[in-house]
Amino acid sequence: MQKGFTIIEVLFAIFILALGVTGVFALVERIIPASATANSHLTAVYLAQEGNDIVRNIRDTNLLHLHKGIGADWKENLTSCALGCEIDHTYDAESPAFVDFQGDFETNGRFLLLNSDFYDYVSGTASIYKRKIIITDVDADTLEVETTVWWKDQGKSKQVQATSEMYNWLQEI
Repeated sequence: MQKGFTIIEVLFAIFILALGVTGVFALVERIIPASATANSHLTAVYLAQEGNDIVRNIRDTNLLHLHKGIGADWKENLTSCALGCEIDHTYDAESPAFVDFQGDFETNGRFLLLNSDFYDYVSGTASIYKRKIIITDVDADTLEVETTVWWKDQGKSKQVQATSEMYNWLQEI
């Protein structure tokens, strides 16, 4: 029985090891950009859902006022966004200020600003995201809310949408 390795066996083992290491590096090289893309997409999904949640909060504030005998309409401040508006979490629920924009939103819309892990239009550093909220008056007891978030990732325009129907739940009580 022969002890030790021949030079051919050593070279073959080094070749197999190098091939494996090269494969791992190639995989890591593809995973890192994909991870950043997934992070951007997930942030955009959350921003779209937040847009719908902001509108839902305004609707609920209006319905609470109606229930207390203060307000006049459950759709107050919500029917002026048929062409699209911008709003963030810093709004005043008593008198939200939707900002209408003119023309193509992807071109003319404002970037959300990143401020201490929150996105708003008030202060912070410009992010890659733009958000547009469209509120459609479906009937007397229904609104449709569609929030679209745009961003550019590796030079390509991307977008996500979140759509909700909101009802006058006070009619159900």
